[in-house]
Amino acid sequence: MIGLEYICKLYEIKHVELAEKLGIKKQNINFWITKKRDIPLKYLPQLANIFNIPSEYFQKELDPRDKEKIQMMKLYETNNEEKLGYRIDKIVDSEDWGLGEHEKEFEEEKKISLLRYNSEKEELLSNIYEILDLGIGNGNYTPSAYVFKISSREQNLETLELIVEIIRRGGLLKVK
Repeated sequence: MIGLEYICKLYEIKHVELAEKLGIKKQNINFWITKKRDIPLKYLPQLANIFNIPSEYFQKELDPRDKEKIQMMKLYETNNEEKLGYRIDKIVDSEDWGLGEHEKEFEEEKKISLLRYNSEKEELLSNIYEILDLGIGNGNYTPSAYVFKISSREQNLETLELIVEIIRRGGLLKVK
């Protein structure tokens, strides 16, 4: 997923709304997101200004760390990466969980922990999907090749099912 698509979803802005802000047709936004066309350089500063996100993030394929940074930029309404780096690395480690004057900082740390958790969860699910994906439609495989792929993936599926069962028995996940 390229940055522009992710950022639009994160900020809950529709393509037509963004097109209006940029003074262009919605079709152009769709072309950019589907990579049929690159975002013209003249629009990158405008996008950066609209979202307060550095222009480098709009055209690139985002990895989980990029998504986490973008979430942090939105959360803290800043694109100062040095400031964000400090906050991202400052997860509370101490035993001092007193609130009072530290309540705001504690709330921020909880938000950061949640963002990090969501980012790591997304990366893990992506890796699991990649392991189990048969790639149907992505190549010129014969039916027998697909049977081989399915049988090799069944072992991965069984292993993942076993891991899930172990976690559930340990009480880490709710069993439905």
